[in-house]
Formats: sequence, C-alpha cells, structure tokens
Amino acid sequence: MSLTDEQLRDRLDAAIDVDAYVDRDLSFVHARTRQRRRRGRVVATVVLVLGVALAGAVSVLARDGSERNSIVARPSPSPRPTSTTLLPSGTERVPRSAITSYPAPESSGATLALGDGSVWVGGWPSDVGACRVDCGRITRINAITGAEMATITVPKLPRALVFEFGFLWAEVELPDNGPALVLKISPSTNAIEAQTELVGTSIAGSTGHPQLAAGAGYVWSLYGNRLDKLDRTSGALLATTTLPMWGDHMLANGQGVWIVEDSPRIAVVAVVPDTLEVTELAALPAGYVQSAAIDSGTIWLTEAHGGGPVIDLVRVETLDGSMTSTGVATTNVAAGAGRVWFQGFAGAKLANTHPGWVVEADQATGHPVRAARIDYSAITPPELAVDPSTVWVLGGGTLWRIRA
Repeated sequence: MSLTDEQLRDRLDAAIDVDAYVDRDLSFVHARTRQRRRRGRVVATVVLVLGVALAGAVSVLARDGSERNSIVARPSPSPRPTSTTLLPSGTERVPRSAITSYPAPESSGATLALGDGSVWVGGWPSDVGACRVDCGRITRINAITGAEMATITVPKLPRALVFEFGFLWAEVELPDNGPALVLKISPSTNAIEAQTELVGTSIAGSTGHPQLAAGAGYVWSLYGNRLDKLDRTSGALLATTTLPMWGDHMLANGQGVWIVEDSPRIAVVAVVPDTLEVTELAALPAGYVQSAAIDSGTIWLTEAHGGGPVIDLVRVETLDGSMTSTGVATTNVAAGAGRVWFQGFAGAKLANTHPGWVVEADQATGHPVRAARIDYSAITPPELAVDPSTVWVLGGGTLWRIRA
C-alpha cells in the first residue's frame, strides 16, 4: 500500500514518544527521549513504517523536492562506462574466439607477406651489428596452424617482402652504405633461386630503403627517384629510369604500376610498364601519405594534412584518377582479395589514436564495417596483410591472425 507524505507523518507522530519529533520538512528524524530503554523500540517502529513505505515504491522526499533532505537516501546510480573507441555504431565486433596470437619469430622485423598458404616474416638476429654476410632470416609459417615451417637464411636484412608469380620476392640490405639485393625464393624448396644486386643503391641508416612491388609482368624496385624493372623469371635487372619526382610508395597489380609522390607535393603517377614513362593520375592536398595499398582498380591512401595533422582515408580510382575522401581517420591501410583493412583507428587527428583496433572498411565507401581488438599499444606501423578470409598483423613481437 502506498503512503502519502501526510500519512507517513501521522504514523510517525503516533509511534514516536511525545518528546521525540519528526522534522516537518522530512529532512531527517530527530528523536529525543528521556528513557534510554525506549530508544530501541522507537527506532524499530520507525524502521517498520519506512519499510512499508518502501514496499509501496514511494520515495519520501522533502517538500522542496530535494533528495538531499529525504529520510531515505537514494543510492547513487552506477556511472555509465565511458567509451574508449571511436568506432561508429553498427560496426560488427569480431569475437575473441576468431583472434589468435602467436609469438613472432625471433628477431622479426616489420616485414610480412602472404602466399602459397604461408605467412612469410622477415627478421634478423639480435647480434646483427657484427654481421656482414648471411645475417638475415625469413621465417615461413603455416597460415592454418601458425606453426613454423622453415627458416631461410638470406645474405642481408629483409626490409620488404612480396609474393607474386608463384615466388617470394625479398629486398634485403644492410645499413652500411652498400647496395641492396633483390632475392627470388622458391616456396617448393625454401631456397634462393636468384639474386640481383641493385648497383648504385647505397643504404645508410634504417630509413629510405627500396620499396618492392610485383605486377604487370615484372618485379619493381623504387629507391627515391630511381625505378628498377626486374625479370620475373630470372630476377635480372632489365631497365632503370630516373623519375621526375621522388617516390615514397609503390603499388602494382596485374594492370599496372603506380607511384605515390610525397614531395614537394602529393600526387599519384602511373607508370607505363614497357617504356617506364610516367603520367599523373591524381593530385592530393599538401601533406604526406602515411600508408598506401591497392586492390583491383582502387588505390587506398592514409593521407595526412594540416598542422594536427588531420588524417583521412582516401580512395583513388586507377581507371580515371577520380579521388574520394571518405572522412574516416585511419592509419596503416592494407588491401587484397577484395577487402580493405587498417590499423590504428584514429580521431579527427592522428595524435588521437586507438592502435589496438584493426578495422575492415567497406570497399565502396571506406567506412568501418567490422572491427577486431588486439593487445597492441603502439601507433608505429606494424605490418598488415590481407587474404580472402584472414587479416594478419605483425608488430610488437606478436603475430595476430584475425579470421573475419
């Protein structure tokens, strides 16, 4: 039975000794009694009355409506959890059961490729400082079980891997002002079948190493403004040209070769495979390109501009050069098999990052459709690789497989 405030006051007046009183504002009950023995009975009676009121689901408030002056204090509501991600509502969450982590091969670097049912990871031993020959390692991992299948010793440190034309191609080097090498490795024998020295390259330090790509019938190496074309069978150097710009990213598929120019402006140029002539495909706002990937006829760029910088996922169509800004802030984009994934879902600015998220983007819009959470806390680029049913992430000494 529900009690009104007035009824509750009447019951309290009847139950409590005349020397006790109830504050008419219901802010508190103040009891004064001359006999200490009766105090317990009075308190019990008050509790009983209040229990009846609570059973009727009536909150007894003061006349001014303030909960602070209530006989019965309401419990504070539990705070709602604060969202720690910027994932749009409706984005599908990849279950934990679909994510498997493996310790990365010993001394692995950020070098990863998929092919022939395997994951290929490049690396080098920890004592490489004293090494000048046979100091690189490429570990072959079973893409289904995660078991290591083979370790291939290579002359220098692997810095770029690509699987194409049925072989693994590796660019290896040492930061000792010596030339880089391009290796052709057979998945049948796990052995080096061809080795080509890129005469004229001089690698110094840990940056500025040659980019590697394969497509349009050839294997390609990009080193600054130098573009090399290699034979897909013998690995021999077929042609070298000096580009009219400095390239920072190179992409290739069965249809062509494209280079992303980063300085003094951002542009995507197309390379004619036979003549090595270049034509501009698209120009982007001033800034820099953080990562680049290609799938089918679409180039995906994570492009940063402004003082923040503001970062954006941009798609460029190789057919006509049309460019679309998706408005999605991303880092480390990877594409393949009709799918696009990125790591480091960010806020409006690159500095506000969530590196533990690996997100699949819709091919048509670039907007997130599926997301996986991994235990990764750095925005320094890990390596991502995508196939029809899996995305692989290498970074921080761990290799993750996400089945999605």
